[in-house]
Amino acid sequence: MLEENVKVLTIAELIHGARPLSGTSFLHPYLDRPISRTSSSNHRTPLGPADSISDSTNHKILTPLNHPVVLIGTLTLHSSHDDCLEFTDSSSEICCDILDFNVCAIGKRIHVTAWNFIPLKGTNGFLEIIKWNFPESTSVLHGCSSTDSFDSFPLFQSSVAASEIDHSKSRYRFHGAIESVSPVSIVPCSRPCSSNDSANIRGFLMGVLACDCKFCTAKECEITQECHSFTKPKFVYFSGAASCWHPVATKLVGKVITILGLKKKLVFIGKEESQLMFVTTENSVLHVPRLLKKWSPPSKTVIKGKGESGVYTGVVKGVYMQGLLVELDNEVWLLLTDKLRTVPHSLRLGAVVREITSFLCLFIA
Repeated sequence: MLEENVKVLTIAELIHGARPLSGTSFLHPYLDRPISRTSSSNHRTPLGPADSISDSTNHKILTPLNHPVVLIGTLTLHSSHDDCLEFTDSSSEICCDILDFNVCAIGKRIHVTAWNFIPLKGTNGFLEIIKWNFPESTSVLHGCSSTDSFDSFPLFQSSVAASEIDHSKSRYRFHGAIESVSPVSIVPCSRPCSSNDSANIRGFLMGVLACDCKFCTAKECEITQECHSFTKPKFVYFSGAASCWHPVATKLVGKVITILGLKKKLVFIGKEESQLMFVTTENSVLHVPRLLKKWSPPSKTVIKGKGESGVYTGVVKGVYMQGLLVELDNEVWLLLTDKLRTVPHSLRLGAVVREITSFLCLFIA
């Protein structure tokens, strides 16, 4: 049963209010406990003037609510924006991002106890999920194994169980650490496609450092949790329907994963250069260790400002040129060179940009 002063708000009520709101000011220890509901009609109250500190809302400032508010819905991959997850309830859906991400939350009902809502023109807005938990009824997650050392997630809705993968068509796999993830892009089909295929292929590249030991390269050998050496650079292309996993892939950068059911393709870049890479299939399955540990490369690049690539974390202090130029910490400028890339919904003043990877660093006097 909900605490007397805790309200349940629907996504539709947030969208209809069209005001930037923060549901973080009144966090209490009891909000960490699983929440049960009796009758939603008793606790859902439309937003009104009393819900904010001031009626004169500045649409560039998040207005804190004067009481605890909980959002209840399902986290899914089917967002209209490539960089976002989607939070949905019976009233509507909204693009979102989430802290303390757990892959097991995909497709599951969650309680959001701390959040920010940002209205955006032409969309339902954007929800920043800061603190959340699983309802008491789903404390044992049906989509995640409670006995295995890893959790399995088919990359396609039509995927079969990992034990039933047709290895004759998709017999490759890799076990390694994710180093980088590209934006989602559309590649035109260079040859005649079948009537069932789209002329354009959506997808993204994942750069990994894979282990090349006999256990990881063997086609039918079980990958153990023994020590591995992640030194072999490889690329995995998430093609077609698998591209919806992009927001999850970006959150797993630096983590060690396994993907089964891959095929190999020789990709030509221009007329002379080629690259052998893995490509997802309808049988591809993602394995994520239950004890997900951060992987660190053996040595870090020393940034001297002479064209090195590296990693940076900072707070957004300014956004210019329609999102192509971002100022971090009042001392670093991030230039996004891809003009076709859609600006992430989460890019705003005060946002923390964590672990920018694969950038070119130059000091400009």
